[in-house]
Amino acid sequence: MKKSFGLLFCVVPYFVMLLIRTGCAVLMSRVFAVELLGRQVPAMNTEEGVRASAGGKPADPQSVRRYLESKFGADLASAREAMEALAGSLEPAELAVKAYPLYEQFRPVVPQGTKGWGKEGELDLDLLASLARSKS
Repeated sequence: MKKSFGLLFCVVPYFVMLLIRTGCAVLMSRVFAVELLGRQVPAMNTEEGVRASAGGKPADPQSVRRYLESKFGADLASAREAMEALAGSLEPAELAVKAYPLYEQFRPVVPQGTKGWGKEGELDLDLLASLARSKS
């Protein structure tokens, strides 16, 4: 099954969550960075758990969920399951090293540069499942 969605980076929040969950985050005082796809993504601990942050404030999980639901619709649970299976097929240290090469294999194809910003692409959930099977 393939799912179309608006922004290419809809897939990023799941990888952030999985890298944080598996211990691939680097602690830097209250706010820490998770290296994701070659970039440092700020995150922080809250009473509710780890949250992405911007400007020293935690992201609102409900806002993130609404955004993802608007992009994935009814396929959000399937996309999450497929990404969790792929991340779970690797040891945490291996996931930290291979996250970007894996992303390059399944990321939706959109025009390069600013022309691709906000453009719809297709996330192939069957491809994610086959990548997970090949890693386990």
